[in-house]
Amino acid sequence: MSEGGETLRGRRILVVEDEYFIAEEVREALERAGAEVVGPVPEVGEAMALAREGACSTGRCST
Repeated sequence: MSEGGETLRGRRILVVEDEYFIAEEVREALERAGAEVVGPVPEVGEAMALAREGACSTGRCST
């Protein structure tokens, strides 16, 4: 990822990762790149629930 901090600006990304430390590193890197991070959550079922509840309702939500 770019160090510029804006490459993912305006993007909402859902992080699904069951390893806590990896999930946190991914979240931090995405936020540094300008993304709004949803999660992280450890299981696909939780991710699907977030999507159904509207966590991704503001447009596109990448996983």
